[in-house]
Amino acid sequence: MGIPGQDALASGLAGLRWEWALGSRGAGSVVTCIPGLFAGGWIWDDTWSSLRAEGLSALRLRDPLAALDAARDPVADSRRVLETLLDGLGVTGSIICGNSLGALLALDLARLRPGVVHAVVLSGAPGLEDGVNLGIGTPRAATREFVTRLVDVLFYDRSGVTDDMIERTRTVFADKGRLFNVVRALRAARRYPARAALAALECPVLMIWGANDGVTPPAEWERYAGGMARGEFHAIPDCGHVPMLEQPDEFNRLLLDFVRRVLEERPADRPSGAPSS
Repeated sequence: MGIPGQDALASGLAGLRWEWALGSRGAGSVVTCIPGLFAGGWIWDDTWSSLRAEGLSALRLRDPLAALDAARDPVADSRRVLETLLDGLGVTGSIICGNSLGALLALDLARLRPGVVHAVVLSGAPGLEDGVNLGIGTPRAATREFVTRLVDVLFYDRSGVTDDMIERTRTVFADKGRLFNVVRALRAARRYPARAALAALECPVLMIWGANDGVTPPAEWERYAGGMARGEFHAIPDCGHVPMLEQPDEFNRLLLDFVRRVLEERPADRPSGAPSS
């Protein structure tokens, strides 16, 4: 079932794809899930099922952030696209969850839209460590070998990585425009003022990291969270850069506990329509 104006909204977002469902609290308490550069909304599949089973309103981007044509500043431009989507869907309040570059989008949105963002969940975010280095170079061709090396970097245990996941990721690099977006976004992530953005937040912040994340190591984020009045940090053992995919049960347990606590502090919102996608 569609929502009023959804077709016009879709045409105004240059092909951005999303999935959207309203729960009992309506558009005032939407859990929004943002993927990273390489992998799309499928990294949130288990989380999405948990949110819907809880009866929560939820929104997720279906494509990797490399699909967005962020012409000038990959973080700011992508955040503006997300803002347009939230405003167009009538979302008046959200808990924003992001992985990797998506976590920087969540952070940036919370910094600039405190009236809409009720809380933030960050995972595998760059910005506090010394740069972001995948250690595998930039591919000249979209080969399966390159994606396999990328998987080895991102995951602690690659046994749960399927051929379909590898192929979906390979298609990101097969598009030269998306490959250029990846390179530009990695540069932007190194420049993003994460400390200043964190310092500006007044909302609750949950950080869930893979304890074995070698791309964005957890130590600096854990240290920073310890000094935040409303921040908390959890490291999941035997887990790499994408904990919602590699250790979904523990990730979702931590996330849902946090979401329940945030919602308990807020009055229930009246639904504005039926679930839609």
